[in-house]
Amino acid sequence: DPIFKDVDGHKNCNTAIIINNEGEIVHKYVKMNPWTPGEATQPGWACPTTPGPKGSRLATIICADGDYPEVWREAADNGANVIIRVSHYMAPWDKAWEITNKAMAYTNQCYVVGCNSVGIDECYSYFGRSMILNPDGTILAEAPMGLPWLIKADLYPSVVTKNHEQQVTSNFHWTYKHRGASHPSVAGEGKNLDEYQNKNS
Repeated sequence: DPIFKDVDGHKNCNTAIIINNEGEIVHKYVKMNPWTPGEATQPGWACPTTPGPKGSRLATIICADGDYPEVWREAADNGANVIIRVSHYMAPWDKAWEITNKAMAYTNQCYVVGCNSVGIDECYSYFGRSMILNPDGTILAEAPMGLPWLIKADLYPSVVTKNHEQQVTSNFHWTYKHRGASHPSVAGEGKNLDEYQNKNS
């Protein structure tokens, strides 16, 4: 399947998939930021989204992708209201795991579902702490440190979508595309950035 290959046709890609309740693969994502030099895989090239249950639009990112704000923003910009981060995050970076999940939930105003490994392999110890976060960056549910655990939370993704469309104050997703919304040079109209650049180029 070409989706598992990078643009040059290489096959060794770190890929996340989502399977629906019919057993069909409905989403594939290739990790854009391999953890070099330890991860010898080809980087991905896009952050797609796919429709999920109850009005959700799902995106996946993988492990170290979560350390790059641009990847989260691309997911949100592509319409994600739930971003799923599957991870092999190891000790001692449990605080970085928490900080990045909280910050990116807040700055992209999306639900974040962070799924992290637990246990020890030949090289590393994985601390767990899987967590589900609100779009305001608060933790709804969290697994304990170092233990296998199941967590769940009620999510309302359609509310996130409406906030992205209608919220006025602190709507970071809208402001990203309408920079200087109140600046006199755009007459306080919040012109779309592309529209403004085309007009003034």
